[in-house]
Amino acid sequence: MKLPEQLVEKLSGKKGLHYVLALLFLGICLMLLPVSGPETREETLPGYSVEQEEERLAHMLSLIQGAGECRVLLSVQAGVETVLAKDHDETLVLSKGAGQSTVTVQQRNPTVQGAVILSAGCGDAHVRYDILSAVMAYTGLSADKITICPIEQ
Repeated sequence: MKLPEQLVEKLSGKKGLHYVLALLFLGICLMLLPVSGPETREETLPGYSVEQEEERLAHMLSLIQGAGECRVLLSVQAGVETVLAKDHDETLVLSKGAGQSTVTVQQRNPTVQGAVILSAGCGDAHVRYDILSAVMAYTGLSADKITICPIEQ
C-alpha cells in the first residue's frame, strides 16, 4: 500500500474521526495565539496623574523638619503608555454586552525628567539636603536634575 491509501484507510473509521477533530481543534487553538509583538499607545488613565504625584511629594516634603510649605513641579517625558495585546497585527478587542474594549497587557507610568521644588525653609543647608535626598529617593533623579528654590514670602 502506498502512503495516501494507508492514511485514507486509517482515517475512515471512528478513530480517524477523532484524529480529524483533534487536528481541527489544535488548528483553531493555534489561530487564537498572538503572533506579533504588542502595540503601544498613549492615553490618560484615571489611576495616574502627574498633579497628584506633585501634591503627594509636596505634602511629604513639607513634613521634613524645617522645610515649611513646599510646592513641587515635575517634568515628565510623556503621558501614561498602555501596551495592548495583538494578534496577527491586529489589536485584540473584547466584546462586553453592547460595548467593546481592548486587551491591555501592561501600563507604564511617565518617566520623570526633572523636578523643581519650592520650599519656605530651604535656606538652611541641612533642610535643603534633606529635601534633595527625599526627592532623589522618590523620583530616582540625580541631583543635577533637581532644583530647590525658596518660596517668595
